[in-house]
Amino acid sequence: MIRALLFILILFPFFYINGQTEKVLSITRDSLDLTGTLLLPESSDKGVLVIITPGSGPVNQDGNMQMMQTSYLKVLAEELAKEGIASFRYNKRSIALLESGKINELITFDNFINDLEAWSLQLDSLYPDYEQVLLGHSQGGLVSMVVAARDSAPVKGVISLCGQGYRIDKVLIEQLEPQGPGILKLSRSYLDTLIAGDSIMQPHLLLKSIFNPQAQYFIKTWLKYDPQEVINEIDIPVLLVAGTKDLQVKPEQLKALSKESRIAEYKEIEGMNHVLKDIEGGYQQNLDSYFNEGPLHHMLLPVLTTFIKKEVK
Repeated sequence: MIRALLFILILFPFFYINGQTEKVLSITRDSLDLTGTLLLPESSDKGVLVIITPGSGPVNQDGNMQMMQTSYLKVLAEELAKEGIASFRYNKRSIALLESGKINELITFDNFINDLEAWSLQLDSLYPDYEQVLLGHSQGGLVSMVVAARDSAPVKGVISLCGQGYRIDKVLIEQLEPQGPGILKLSRSYLDTLIAGDSIMQPHLLLKSIFNPQAQYFIKTWLKYDPQEVINEIDIPVLLVAGTKDLQVKPEQLKALSKESRIAEYKEIEGMNHVLKDIEGGYQQNLDSYFNEGPLHHMLLPVLTTFIKKEVK
């Protein structure tokens, strides 16, 4: 299927930053120019390339949205480089659609899966001496696991970082629970409708952002992939990382997912939230961290690099 797609690679000028080499890469898929940034460390005893896939929503390659500038994925890439590990982080097609003014174009979950697979194959052709590890944050965790399960990409390990452990309908119900029994009951009804393959004609005003026509179309395609089924199709090392201060994905999700696999390793980081920051306080500090740049949780890099060096290097 990938061979049938228009696939053009452009290498832009590269830059040296603190001894690290940064290159901007671009591919054209479905008439969209998708871009990403390759960060190569100054030196490495063996080439490992971590491909970082962002989470849900219009999140760019650095982990930023229009009103949320945290750059946690950019910082993650820079910290990996300090450990001698190369990385590639990319903008999802939703960013390309926003930049091209095609905001009404429909996206499927399969689009995200196929885009990551295409990046993996192309990076392998450019850097065949590098062993690839897929690292997906939030929604990107499931995207990465599906690609790893396909066996078509040259992947040696996969990491789900604050990713979902349940199918998306159960995740949404968990996230909507604080909204009260009325909204929760209505949400269950809407999700049952989508599971049945039908559409919601007039969603409640408070739920329009979640169940607008574009979102309904996307959720239907997302429902096809249950992490607890996907993980059993993976035959390479898997690391599941959760944070105890995650407001969006409770650690119990990945803990439960780890029990579905013989090869998955589960790590829980005390005090880490969804944007990978160290939260010592309560809800307000957690919320504020979504709008400020800052260091990552001090235990995150040791957890990631230990897995990479043990399973890949």
